[in-house]
Amino acid sequence: MDVKNNLHNNKSNPRKLNLLYLGLLLFVTLLTTLYLASSKAIFAVSDWTFHAARVEEIYLNLKSGSFFTFIAARTFHNTGAASFLFYPYIFFYP
Repeated sequence: MDVKNNLHNNKSNPRKLNLLYLGLLLFVTLLTTLYLASSKAIFAVSDWTFHAARVEEIYLNLKSGSFFTFIAARTFHNTGAASFLFYPYIFFYP
């Protein structure tokens, strides 16, 4: 009976439920961050080469004096991929 009343109370108060979800998300994020920081490793998955190539292109453009990057002319096998038009690159600068 108490479980049913608690579920009913959470449904009637969406703010409490949202705070519960936010707390759970923050807890899982903290655990994941602590685990990765303690392992001192970068886990490369399927997108790693793509994003590493994007960082390399930004580095090469900054080295040549170009601050903004729109076309990846030197990475991605010199194909001129326009990946920077679809993915924000400003977060890679820091």
